[in-house]
Amino acid sequence: KILPSALRATFKRPKKKGCKLPTIDLPYGFPDLFQMMFLEVKMPSEHTVHDRVLAGELVLTHTGTKNRKHQVTNLSVFLDANEKYPDNEILQPYIDEWIDEFYDDADHCHVPTGFPTFH
Repeated sequence: KILPSALRATFKRPKKKGCKLPTIDLPYGFPDLFQMMFLEVKMPSEHTVHDRVLAGELVLTHTGTKNRKHQVTNLSVFLDANEKYPDNEILQPYIDEWIDEFYDDADHCHVPTGFPTFH
């Protein structure tokens, strides 16, 4: 799903017996696994490292299982663009569509984006 602030992929609960959602195992007193709800690609990054905004951020959102269904946790992975690593051929078409949607929404709502126009 293309959102104004992110590109989101939602993980649906499998209906087939034996199929499971991706999970994460958290340390320090969290005995149950957390299941993946969705992942988001945010550009530029929502968080900073030493006051530096990175090209993007991948946010993996999980919800608790068993007695922890009310709990949610996020795991963020920073994405950095540079000449050493070319565009990701699989992810790039989604990013391009997201950028178009972002600018279309900004144009429709008459909101200045603060970003250079490159579409």
